[in-house]
Amino acid sequence: MSMKSGLQRIFSGILVIALAITLSVPALATDLKSFSDVPTTFWAHDAIMDMVSRGMFAGTKAPDANGVGEFNPNGTMTRAQFITVITRYLYADKLAGMAKAEGDPWYANNYIVAVQEGLIKKSDFSMDAKVMNVGMSREEMAYVLVRAMEVMGESSGSTVSNSRIPDYNKIGTAYRSHVKIAYTKGLIVGTDAAGTFNPKGTLNRAQAATVIYRLIAPETRKPVDPNGGGITVSPDDGVNKGQVATGTTWVEGEKHSKDAVKAGSTVIKSDGTKVVLKETKVGNIYILGYKQGVDFVTGVTINGITATEDNLRGAWSGFNGNDLTAFKKDPISGEVHTEFEWSVIQGNTVPNRKGSYDGEKANTYFEWDSAIEEWLWTGP
Repeated sequence: MSMKSGLQRIFSGILVIALAITLSVPALATDLKSFSDVPTTFWAHDAIMDMVSRGMFAGTKAPDANGVGEFNPNGTMTRAQFITVITRYLYADKLAGMAKAEGDPWYANNYIVAVQEGLIKKSDFSMDAKVMNVGMSREEMAYVLVRAMEVMGESSGSTVSNSRIPDYNKIGTAYRSHVKIAYTKGLIVGTDAAGTFNPKGTLNRAQAATVIYRLIAPETRKPVDPNGGGITVSPDDGVNKGQVATGTTWVEGEKHSKDAVKAGSTVIKSDGTKVVLKETKVGNIYILGYKQGVDFVTGVTINGITATEDNLRGAWSGFNGNDLTAFKKDPISGEVHTEFEWSVIQGNTVPNRKGSYDGEKANTYFEWDSAIEEWLWTGP
């Protein structure tokens, strides 16, 4: 063996160890108290700390005497690293029994298992270091994430429409269905209030920790109703409570202008969920906020007078264009529409089948009455 090849092997061995430590050693997790670059106010704080506690991620700098380390949340997450973290969670036992062939890259066994188990295909990524050590794109992340979800036994079900993702046409055709599933399941939520995906953007460590956290802890997700509802995001909304929001974003129930009530505006729910209003065709008309569970009328301020839940029925009829009927709020979903709109919803959503048992629910607002064999409207 030449001195050059010997040094190369030594260097390769050191690199393997370094990468492995960066990814997974719960190292120093017993001494770690926090990361200087992940304050408690950081959007991905909880996800990162959970992943570290599980030993699935580690800091990039050892904790100091006070237990404070560094995580490098904006650091690039490579394809090799992302697939390694996922496979170590899904196939820990199988990987534990595998020996790495001499000369193979550090992630080889994880790659091999991912292919064997159907998580990825060889045609997706080759095992070559020039391919695997490249930063993973967000659309590739969605693909692998949804495959992992399916491997874990979770079905995809219905998905959001293409129009719900502003940059849908920029997503590679091979990844589009997976991105839509990821949105619907709440695995990803977009990068802004409109739900923009940024498919070609490079995944960073904070984003990777967050989506994997959502994958293995479903209770942390905010799924999107494929038939309505908004895409949830987490940027600061910039709206001060008690003031009249003059823009197109406001907190539900707080003061906002009449002109803000339109498709594309954002309503912030009490739990922080942001719902982007849209118009949906029901029968022969378009209804704003249909199946989105939002009250966009309470808080409307016209000439210094503000709409409240108590005066929805009378005082605010007529501000909705030519529809002069009063607004009514559904106490269950919290959705608000005019009486005319509710009548259109009723007439166009009544089930076209018979019920199976007394009290059966259907299409949100209908209940089967077996005595008269009819669907009864239970909505506003």
